[in-house]
Amino acid sequence: MKYAGKISLILAMAMIVTMLASSEGKTVQAASTTTLRVTYDQTGARTMLASINEFRKSTGVWYWNSSTTKKLLASGLGDLEYDYALEKIAMIRAAEIAVSFSHIRPNGESCFTAGDDSDFIVRGENIASGYKSVGSVVAAWEEDKEDYSGQGHRRNMLGVLSDGSTDGFDAVGVAHIVYNGTHYWVQEFGTRKSASSTTYTTPNNYTDPVDGDKSVIVSLTASSGTTIEKSSATTATAAKKTAVSAVDIVAAPGNSFKLTWDNTGASEYIIYYKKSAWSSFKELATVSSKTTYTTDSLTNGTYEFKIKAGYTVSGKTTYSAYSPVFKTATIGIPYITGITKYSAGRVKVKFSTVKNVDGYQFIRSTAYNGTYVDYKAVVYKVSAYAIMKPVKNKTYYYRVRAYKEVDGVKIYGAWSPVAIYTLK
Repeated sequence: MKYAGKISLILAMAMIVTMLASSEGKTVQAASTTTLRVTYDQTGARTMLASINEFRKSTGVWYWNSSTTKKLLASGLGDLEYDYALEKIAMIRAAEIAVSFSHIRPNGESCFTAGDDSDFIVRGENIASGYKSVGSVVAAWEEDKEDYSGQGHRRNMLGVLSDGSTDGFDAVGVAHIVYNGTHYWVQEFGTRKSASSTTYTTPNNYTDPVDGDKSVIVSLTASSGTTIEKSSATTATAAKKTAVSAVDIVAAPGNSFKLTWDNTGASEYIIYYKKSAWSSFKELATVSSKTTYTTDSLTNGTYEFKIKAGYTVSGKTTYSAYSPVFKTATIGIPYITGITKYSAGRVKVKFSTVKNVDGYQFIRSTAYNGTYVDYKAVVYKVSAYAIMKPVKNKTYYYRVRAYKEVDGVKIYGAWSPVAIYTLK
């Protein structure tokens, strides 16, 4: 159930930052949707990857600190990989910025809602218009003559996040279209949850990136008076508010539980719980910088847990959706109260019963600290004993625990202390 990938990141700036190097405004009449016929040049767009990586690995590449008083070196940067899922998003956005040049989509939503980016933890976007070649637009995005406030595109290409770390992105996808004679460019950056790349796709030099039609349908929020701003450069970076997807719950001594969940890179995690008799969830604890928590002792019953991840950027915390709900139950500990010879070659293991459970599991070993293996004992729950077949004149070490089935899943309690017996 637990997400196996190890995620290490520092979240990117959640605010949308816009710099207008040069702009001209015009107003168009827009219906609820508009159909564009655009020309894609993805063969050319993909060549931008080499320019980006050359810039990242150039000798002495730098960026301003936040006060524009010191040049900081971005040394040791690796190559970004080209990602075809990000390219699909970039192709959607390229058509959209031809309608509304902004990181707000024509339908009023954030640019980070375009396409499927569920495989990414951190996202960033650069957009530009008017530049006719890869070289000219990359040179504009390098922004070596700008101060800190004007180097958003530069920092995106370098993977520099708001805290100054330079491991912000590991992948990029690019799109280039021509619409009504104007060139539009989009870079979509991302940090993947895993290192695997998306499958190569043939460069699409003319069609709709979504449904194969040569026309692109773009949704607008206004029926008229939509303003289009043409700008040479704009940037945005956003933290992905990834939700917890898997939680392991293990019974701990004293009617408590140890919860362990997948690391989403959040600043904090808020744990909520609910007993079956309660009408709603209650906040249990807030955990920072770790992905495990052990509850205090709980009263007997069935419990539900869910977790919400919190991401803090520039002093402001935003939260993901809740994780799925995971159920468990408090289970008492049975004790082995005696072991006696039952019949030829068999022993009777007596144990104390536990209320409101569905069964018991026995394990045994030939050494106290040895490997205990599951033993399919014949268990008589009402009479509270189990029948086992040990090897004669050999010492065995026995343990037992109770379990309860919750929604078809066996929930186990803690193991009993060890009991020792040798059949003579």
